[in-house]
Amino acid sequence: MFWLFYRADTRSASGGANPFRPRLWGYPLGGMFWLIAALVFVVDQASKYWVTSALNTFQSVPVIPGVLHLTRTHNTGIAFGLMDGKGWITIPLSLLVMGGIVVYLRRAQPSRFVQVMLGLLFGGAAGNLIDRLRYGYVVDMFDLLVWPVFNVADIAITVALLGLVLLQFIGAHPAPGEPPAESEEAPSR
Repeated sequence: MFWLFYRADTRSASGGANPFRPRLWGYPLGGMFWLIAALVFVVDQASKYWVTSALNTFQSVPVIPGVLHLTRTHNTGIAFGLMDGKGWITIPLSLLVMGGIVVYLRRAQPSRFVQVMLGLLFGGAAGNLIDRLRYGYVVDMFDLLVWPVFNVADIAITVALLGLVLLQFIGAHPAPGEPPAESEEAPSR
């Protein structure tokens, strides 16, 4: 499990760029990121397709009675149905976040854990963005009866944000064989 926290090996033994690291347009590929982002996007869109073809709007089917229902809703607002009818605000925000993630991946060599978290965030943002562009709303389906109805993209975004906040508290670990980061303490006399 801790392999997720290690930085990807980006340097060769001589200290130069690793010629064996996969690259895209001269930049590290971030394969874990793209794999997770694509997986989240496909599962999100497939679940939304299924629920729109299987249930009518506001139709609810109990999965675990009293706990979890599948309820097809259309969220025209932002997160948790806030600002009903103003969900269009999230379109430029989603594009900005997604662009920022790609720029970050091109400039940094994040750990696998960060790649996974950013993949979840990117895939979730892309899934909800496609809904807003296609329908003008986001299709939601998971209903815990005590919480606003949500979807796979919302789960991915929430897990990503919680994971990135958690990382701020526990910190990243150096890759195996990589020396710990130099501290900037004053030299001893």
